[in-house]
Amino acid sequence: MSLRGACGEVRSLPLKNRLLYYPITVLRVAILCPDYPPSSREGGISHYTQCLANHLSKRGVKVWIITNEEYSGNGFDGDIQVLKFANDWNRPVVKKMVAELRAKSIDMVNLQYSPSLYSTGFKLAWPYLSKQFISTVSFHTLWGGNKLNRWFALRLLQSADALVATNSEIIYLLENYVPSFLRKTYFIPISANIEPSDFTDPPNEISTKYQLDRGRPLIAYFGMVYPGKGFDLLFQTLRVLLDQFRFDFQIAFIGGGVSDLPGYRDEQEKQGSKFGIGDRSVWTGKIPPAEVSALL
Repeated sequence: MSLRGACGEVRSLPLKNRLLYYPITVLRVAILCPDYPPSSREGGISHYTQCLANHLSKRGVKVWIITNEEYSGNGFDGDIQVLKFANDWNRPVVKKMVAELRAKSIDMVNLQYSPSLYSTGFKLAWPYLSKQFISTVSFHTLWGGNKLNRWFALRLLQSADALVATNSEIIYLLENYVPSFLRKTYFIPISANIEPSDFTDPPNEISTKYQLDRGRPLIAYFGMVYPGKGFDLLFQTLRVLLDQFRFDFQIAFIGGGVSDLPGYRDEQEKQGSKFGIGDRSVWTGKIPPAEVSALL
């Protein structure tokens, strides 16, 4: 008996018990990520999802990717099938997703979650999808910036069979505000999703391009410039390095902003200047993976 077909009988069991309850030869997983590469709006979550899907596939898991119409690939990423749906994932679109996933006998859905990735329509329709399958949520950001996002985060925490915290901020928020959900949370921190590569240009060329002084130590922040990434704490720490330790550094902020908060990156650059590190900072924006690797 497939796990999906028996969900109604065993939903009260913990996730790990349900996985043990039925013999499964191949786990069939659908991962939801609206900007799966290649897409016009790719970010860290997109490439993280691609890495995750490929590793799961190599371990024998059958993987489908659910993404939106901006995906420009051929429908396959190696052994992984990519299914695209209309960009506005409202309830009618979610119903189509459910029908297609049922037809493929999906066992589990995994939502790669950051509030900016999903429309209000999807947030309202998610409970319908999650009830049809075993559901897991990988949190990259928890709350977001408004009341709807906070409400939806609580719905996700409540409804999901298992949760993945991808960074320590998620764990901190859960521990301090909703510790009851820690029992079904797995802390799997992620690092850079850029493979190390040999930069073809000499080191002085990458230094010249980004106005780096090779005589000073370089600190690198890599990731999207987005709320919840700890910039205030980073600025305070850098100020301590200057005032208490006289540490002569430069810092490269490697990564771009996001479309839903277009002015946030500029705000953080101004904030860094207020902390007195403006002349030590380089903000690269979104750059090619080989340059990211060279800077790191």
